[in-house]
Amino acid sequence: SNLLCVNPELTQKKTQLDESLLASEDWDVLSPSPARLAIDNVIFDILELTQGERDGIYEAVINLVETRLKKAKS
Repeated sequence: SNLLCVNPELTQKKTQLDESLLASEDWDVLSPSPARLAIDNVIFDILELTQGERDGIYEAVINLVETRLKKAKS
């Protein structure tokens, strides 16, 4: 109940979202699936992020996940 989700109606105002992508169960952060990348791009487009900002987000998320995985092993 605390999970934030993208409202497809909001995304369709600026870009077309293939809603079948939302059914994907492949959400590996370290190796994003084509569905994950497509949804990310829709959100990044809405936020009007530059390619550098998008790359920075992926880098930060990867660092956070790797740090969390290391912490879980200790």
